[in-house]
Amino acid sequence: MSAALRHAGVLCAVAVTAGWAQSRALEMPPAPTFVCGSDQVLPSPIPMSAEAVILAGDGRLYSPCPANAHAPEHREVREATVIAQAEASPDPELQWRAAQAEARLAKNLGTLTDPMTNVAIQTACNAEIQVFDATSQPTRWQPGRLFFMLLDRNPRVKAEGAYGIGVQLMRPGLDPRIAAAAAREIRVCLSSPVVLGQPPPGPGVPIAAPPPAIGAVRALLFEALGLVRFVADADFQAAADALASETTRIDNPPELLGAAKGLEALLRQHPQFKPGAGVIGRLRQLTTYGARMTEAPSFAMDARIHRLAMMALQAAHDADAYTLGIASFDGDWQVRRLVASGLNLAEPQSAATGDRLAADPDFHVRYDLLSAVGRFAQQSHECAPILARFEDPSPLVVMRAMEVLSPACADLKDATTRLGSMADKIDQPAALDWHLASRALTAYVRLTGRPPGDVLPKHVQSQTWQVRAAAASLSVPLSNPFPAIALVTDKEPNVQTAALESLFRISNPSVVPNAIEILNTGKDYQLLRMSALVLKGVSDEQKPAASAALLNALRRLTTERKDTSRDPRVAILDRLAETLTDSGSGDLLPYVFDFDDAVCEAARKAYVGLTRQQPPPQPLTRRYPLQGRSLFPVRQAQLQLESGTVTLELRPDVAPVTVARFVALAQRGYYNNLTFHRVVPNFVIQGGSPGANEYVGDSRYMRDEVGPQGVHLRGAVGISTRGGDTGDAQIFIDLVDLPRLDRDYTVFAYVTSGMDLIDKVLEGERIVSIRIR
Repeated sequence: MSAALRHAGVLCAVAVTAGWAQSRALEMPPAPTFVCGSDQVLPSPIPMSAEAVILAGDGRLYSPCPANAHAPEHREVREATVIAQAEASPDPELQWRAAQAEARLAKNLGTLTDPMTNVAIQTACNAEIQVFDATSQPTRWQPGRLFFMLLDRNPRVKAEGAYGIGVQLMRPGLDPRIAAAAAREIRVCLSSPVVLGQPPPGPGVPIAAPPPAIGAVRALLFEALGLVRFVADADFQAAADALASETTRIDNPPELLGAAKGLEALLRQHPQFKPGAGVIGRLRQLTTYGARMTEAPSFAMDARIHRLAMMALQAAHDADAYTLGIASFDGDWQVRRLVASGLNLAEPQSAATGDRLAADPDFHVRYDLLSAVGRFAQQSHECAPILARFEDPSPLVVMRAMEVLSPACADLKDATTRLGSMADKIDQPAALDWHLASRALTAYVRLTGRPPGDVLPKHVQSQTWQVRAAAASLSVPLSNPFPAIALVTDKEPNVQTAALESLFRISNPSVVPNAIEILNTGKDYQLLRMSALVLKGVSDEQKPAASAALLNALRRLTTERKDTSRDPRVAILDRLAETLTDSGSGDLLPYVFDFDDAVCEAARKAYVGLTRQQPPPQPLTRRYPLQGRSLFPVRQAQLQLESGTVTLELRPDVAPVTVARFVALAQRGYYNNLTFHRVVPNFVIQGGSPGANEYVGDSRYMRDEVGPQGVHLRGAVGISTRGGDTGDAQIFIDLVDLPRLDRDYTVFAYVTSGMDLIDKVLEGERIVSIRIR
């Protein structure tokens, strides 16, 4: 039995009579669900192609119904067969696509088995069987499918296995013994002739340098070693020393890059441990590896290596002034911005470096320098260096300066005078940009605890909803309900959300009736979720009305049958667990067997909490994923902003199902006139939500398509999620290299031109249209 078939889980659909390809091309409204045992029937056999294997893998990932519920003709069985046949195919492309599906289906690295059983251990790279707790309750390590993929002859299959190992190792909650066993297995795999695609050398004969494709596999294994979550300091130090040692011996840039990524991940994930002097010394050397006098392309390996080295030093809280000073001359602004943020300006040499970077031509550097300037202001009590940044040509830098101003500054009056003047210019013809005016008011209130003059009502009545939302949030620092009460019935749901949260945080009694009214009438998912959250702790007298409103909203949302209703529905069920009486527990039963597992679990937990018994058994209700019409033809998209055109290179080879979904939405105009609602400088911009918030997107989730080719570099375009496999078609663009996003977020495109426009995007900028070419 293939691994795909062994991993049968819990998803569903309706029976259709059309051919398999046609069933994939059409969404059957209204997102049909079915009871397990009546699964969709597919033709036998499914025509074999790379597209068929990709779609089968994507479908299998949705955890179909339990294996004992399947008939041979059910979709889950047919798709498992397709993957198994592709694994055994002589076609390298089919082998690779099957490996992608297998790597994403493999939920564990391996298992710990009882040595008292007669089950034999199948060894992978390490011929020596690992035994744990030998003196008490011994267990043996059994490597999982991912490690056996490393032994495949196809280098792309090996790469998928190596990447998948890293994905599983970075997951929190992994048994420390499994993590330790996997780390040892990786160390052996790195020098295994089988993994390297070579015959075993004779005694005393060194292993030859691997070919480039195998070098890429070793690079991924170095990364995986850095992703292990170690419990013991000694294990952490051993991994750090091993990776640092590899960086001194490797003359293969991809492998050196992999070791550098491993070190950065290792230090970032283990702030409780301090790496040894040898590791720090090597990282300092790597900060000048391939240093340039001009800006480096995002994909340049040498530039990526010294960026990673600087990130690793930053994670280790190493602020060596000499190293930072040398790196501050790097032609790559991504390195200079990391230097800027890590400076200790109380130290003379670092202060000199800071003075030079204050005039850096790239605003990203000046932006991050303000973090160091703000820290120093806490000690010096001088705001003048921060206030000087109010004249910066970049509004992003100006807003950052407002954020880092300290109430402890002795020269605060100059700052508040400027802030008050800027805040007063909201919504005036040819006035200051609303972003600056709104942020100025927030900063003024934070610094003084009061609004300037009569400015606050102007913001409450602003024509721009983002300004009103920020004004509603000021009820908290002001300890004054006026802005939130005035805006809790605003026509814009995002403003209502901010107002409702503020009323809750200041314990204003009007929060409960307002939340109940919204639950009875509201539609926005973020707002409904917040309405459920703020009902926490309602009085016994308020519980009946709260329960009725919560159930009303829950029924309304469930009727919509949208995947993306999960978050508000779970929040509502969590609150019903507190507000319902025992006699009302029956109202929860329909949701215990919902098509969404997270909703099922929340309902079950609430039911058990109320009744102290498990709900009666019923068949699972499930549905299949929504998949695109065509996976391969398109290669380019043009993102038309208000400020100009940005060109995206689509990567259907990396994330074919995601690209298909994005293309289908773009072609029907889904993204037209939506906005970038989230802008975090030197991190990401995010947009494409019809509600301009985190919780409103397209109705159906898409699966993550993470893999070795999808790396989060500056210009990478990804799919926003709120947990695994919850993409709702919102997109984000990486503004800098972000290795910590690898293995968590799908990358389906890269910006090839117009990144200068992306850098200047401010909150609320419109996506005029997206054209597919």
